[in-house]
Amino acid sequence: MTTVVPDGADVEGPIVRSYLAILRLPGALAFCATGFLIRLGGSMSTIATILMVSSLYGSYGLAGALVAASSASWAVGSAFLAHLADRFGQRRVMLPSVLVSSGLLLLLVVLAWRHVPAWVLFIPQILCGFTSISIPAVIKARWAFVTQGLDQFQSALSLESTLDEITYVVGPLLATAISLGVAPVAAPAAVALTSMAGALLLHLQRRTEPEPGFGRQESGEKASGFLPAIPGTALVIASIAVIAIGLGGVSVTMTAATEAWGVPGTVGIALGLMSLGSACGGFAYGARHWTSPLARRYLVIALILAAGVSAYLLAGGPVTLSACAFVAGAAMAPTMINANALMRGLVPAARLTEGLAWVGTSVGLGFAAGAALAGQLIDRSGYRAGFWMIVTAVWVGALVVLGSVRVLSARLAARAESG
Repeated sequence: MTTVVPDGADVEGPIVRSYLAILRLPGALAFCATGFLIRLGGSMSTIATILMVSSLYGSYGLAGALVAASSASWAVGSAFLAHLADRFGQRRVMLPSVLVSSGLLLLLVVLAWRHVPAWVLFIPQILCGFTSISIPAVIKARWAFVTQGLDQFQSALSLESTLDEITYVVGPLLATAISLGVAPVAAPAAVALTSMAGALLLHLQRRTEPEPGFGRQESGEKASGFLPAIPGTALVIASIAVIAIGLGGVSVTMTAATEAWGVPGTVGIALGLMSLGSACGGFAYGARHWTSPLARRYLVIALILAAGVSAYLLAGGPVTLSACAFVAGAAMAPTMINANALMRGLVPAARLTEGLAWVGTSVGLGFAAGAALAGQLIDRSGYRAGFWMIVTAVWVGALVVLGSVRVLSARLAARAESG
């Protein structure tokens, strides 16, 4: 029996076609691949720091505090740097930012290798975070620029979230392998060098860089002032920050758990599977054309994420931890896709990079609190306390989303009507 394919049928399939279409836009593949390289280094950073500090100083509390300090300072600095990038252009801001922050990370490596007093480590770590621009926000702003006038930005967000998670599959495994196979200080050094190389490559790609003030001509839109004061944005920032408190404790808690089980090398596998689950979830979510209200989808996915992370309470060894991590990760990327899409719908186009960076800022602040809290709880009560903190924080975040749905829906509708 012969199968007849109707004229115009999508033989590639909607999933492949939607992603290939945006990658075929002029310059898109180049900046997307370069962004992947830079973020690969970023995905190694947290676990590389934890492994280096816990190995050289013997304290998860110190490791968590350093990660928290970096995340908090990055949360503040990245929003400011993104504002400068919107105003003056990415080329003038991004490359100096990455070079300075990478140099400070290399200084941290040298100081840790020399085993200086613990408090000294916080100086380069905080400065490194503060001078680091949000690369995901930079790349997503480029996607907004190349897809202007096209209904493809949602697919671009989904692709970026999927690629983000792929880096978090590869990055922790690579960082663990380098740290255990070469030296604890080698992994952070690799992060710095990878970030430098990627920033130089992206610096050369001029035609996909948004013009300074891109989108500032929007009629009736206020393009100045404190961004979280724009109606609705503070709710997105707050909800993602609370969820990120839970997610921020994952790396520290997993590292402590695998150490307690006598299999420290498996932490990279568990973290990688969590990100693989997130990548699969993001890829599938982005392939579908959704017609349901965005704010409602944000709530549903947040509740699924909270249910998923509850699986960590069942982990009793490396195998069950890895399985639980995959389940917990499935809703992570879709949650971030929705948060970024909400921010794009709430802020003026002239401040899109800054708006997207504020999503990263909220994640950074949440991760900072989560990493520090998990480290302290683990030092006092063991890794199980870390898992309980993760689950509790994500459920609280989902409840914050529940209380925000009506306001977000109303604000999105108002902006849609205003054009």
